[in-house]
Amino acid sequence: MKILLIVFVLILWTETLTYQSPGPGPEYADVVFLVDSSNHLGIKSFPFVKMFINKMISSLPIEDHKYRVGLAQYSDGLHREFQLNTFKSSGPMLNHLKKNVRFLGGSLRIGNALREVHTTYFSNGRDRRQFPPILVVLASAESEDAMEAASKALRSDGVRIISVGMQGTPEETLKAMATGQFHYSLQTVRDLSMFSQNMTQILKDAAQYKEVAAHSHTVGKEALG
Repeated sequence: MKILLIVFVLILWTETLTYQSPGPGPEYADVVFLVDSSNHLGIKSFPFVKMFINKMISSLPIEDHKYRVGLAQYSDGLHREFQLNTFKSSGPMLNHLKKNVRFLGGSLRIGNALREVHTTYFSNGRDRRQFPPILVVLASAESEDAMEAASKALRSDGVRIISVGMQGTPEETLKAMATGQFHYSLQTVRDLSMFSQNMTQILKDAAQYKEVAAHSHTVGKEALG
């Protein structure tokens, strides 16, 4: 009985460590925004997406040794706006966003976009232990192609995926993409403005995320057995 009690206390202690930050992790990251530009979203809603990107670029410390930001649109295919190493500061990014980013239209093929963004944006980069790669995906509906394999390939390669759904995107679609708990459902595209206020902290949490909870539960169950 005493042994079982000790094991139980150890399990609780292990799980407490799991859900608390073990110490300061990476402060910054390489962040790519992959934004829906399909007919599902619609041209009238697209300005709200651009406003969200504008707010994110303006709020992040973008420098050589801090955040780097890349941007791509998708619908039928991937449309590259700028790479992680294209701009060194926020000013040129905001200028590009204002002058060059235009609505695409077309079908919503998230799987295809994930495969292309994987090879185009995440094939090379900085030290991932210091600057984890993060992909923020905005989606307005269920994907018209399969996306599970592409999502898994990105996560297996160390890319943390934050999925943000708008206009009733199925929860299953968001969960299938996301790393851990980093999936968020917004009622309308207008809600992106309010959501942007939380994104800086979400990016920090994603950068420091470690998948260790499942391991702790396994250890506990083996000990009890």
